[in-house]
Amino acid sequence: MIKDIPAFCRLFYLSTGIPVSCYHIPDESSSSFPEIPYDQSIFIKYLFPGTRLKKNPDYYFAQSLCHFGSIYVSSQKTVVILGPVFSTPVSDSVLHSFMLEWAVSPDARDELAAILSAIPLYPVSRFVQTLALAHFALNDEEINAGTHFGLEDTGIIASISNAHS
Repeated sequence: MIKDIPAFCRLFYLSTGIPVSCYHIPDESSSSFPEIPYDQSIFIKYLFPGTRLKKNPDYYFAQSLCHFGSIYVSSQKTVVILGPVFSTPVSDSVLHSFMLEWAVSPDARDELAAILSAIPLYPVSRFVQTLALAHFALNDEEINAGTHFGLEDTGIIASISNAHS
């Protein structure tokens, strides 16, 4: 089991290109990779421990067409958020929607556009497998991503794919 979660997050980002943040709950400290021009703690406040994420790990599809994953590492009282990732290129309208949904200042637009466009595209099926791998590394628990996330039902994949169209 990984003990240095910020180091894991940094190395995870460097190897996958997926933005990642970790939040140590007791002291409310956080780290984000890459460093970003807005407060990424908005993701944790919105996604965890609220009602949106029901299992560990969990997956969230945002209105702005991006995906997030959440992993709770109970042994360290830390939440790791993977994302945002997109399965289609980030257009101007998606960037605008993202900024509105996550309350990002217009002043950060150009820097945010550069960061989001540098994120590799991840189809839902690949992203949840990556989330399952990170969960295994952090919690020493293997899951079947298709079963865990209910993606064996082709209707779910089709509805997510239609949202991107």
